[in-house]
Amino acid sequence: MKDIEKELKEQVARGDFWEDAYNVERQRYQKLNIEIEHLREENKTLQMQVNDWKNYSPEHKHNERGAGRKWHDSKWQRKYESFCEMYEAQRTISDVTSSMGISRATYYRYKKIYDNNDTEKN
Repeated sequence: MKDIEKELKEQVARGDFWEDAYNVERQRYQKLNIEIEHLREENKTLQMQVNDWKNYSPEHKHNERGAGRKWHDSKWQRKYESFCEMYEAQRTISDVTSSMGISRATYYRYKKIYDNNDTEKN
């Protein structure tokens, strides 16, 4: 510890201490500037991704064929309303699926949406 104090006193006497401290701080400043620039680039990339999601529309197709589940358009809305009427009339699952031409999976998907909407109303 005494050696360090002696070294510091000698550096201060020669004027080297402030130069060394300056160089250390300058290097630290340069490293921080590089890190800040990296974070700015990352921020730009993330902002572009957010803008892409903001501009996303239901008409957007994931592929050229337009495969996959469709968004809730007017055709879907009509089918769902028809389902709601039959469900409220307490018709059987097989009756609803056969008359609407939907699968049991679709029936339960509609039922889940119906139940979620019903709990939101109460």
